[in-house]
Amino acid sequence: MQLPSLRATPLALALLGLAVTTTGCWSTHRYNRYAHRYGGEVPFTLINDSPVSACYVRLSPSVDNNWGDDWLGPRETIPAGGGRTFAIAGGPAWDIQVQACDRQLLAEARQVPMMGPTQIAISQLRPPLQPAPPGAVYMQPLQKPFASSGN
Repeated sequence: MQLPSLRATPLALALLGLAVTTTGCWSTHRYNRYAHRYGGEVPFTLINDSPVSACYVRLSPSVDNNWGDDWLGPRETIPAGGGRTFAIAGGPAWDIQVQACDRQLLAEARQVPMMGPTQIAISQLRPPLQPAPPGAVYMQPLQKPFASSGN
């Protein structure tokens, strides 16, 4: 049985460590791509006034053709009644999409101006595929009945 040379072992361990670290970062922190690309100093607060937790929040400037990645952490949610502030680059038009933990679409909005600090509740975002009458405020209706705990 031949043992590896001492010179090769640190190099092999370093390469293995780099491969594991890179793979781990890619698989568990993919959500950071858009947050890093479009993150900034403008606070945007999303208030979850829906009856369910929001598990996926996608934010991107409207000029981007994609919704982008989830800006929440891999195990982060915005519970019903809670809120979360994101630091974004700001700009004249942003698209927002919010989904429940089962990926059900709660709401989305396009062309939302975010030139300065902004606070928006989910109920203020118009659901997709429904025309909004002038002055209407919508929240996407839930497909499953909400089971209340307690009474």
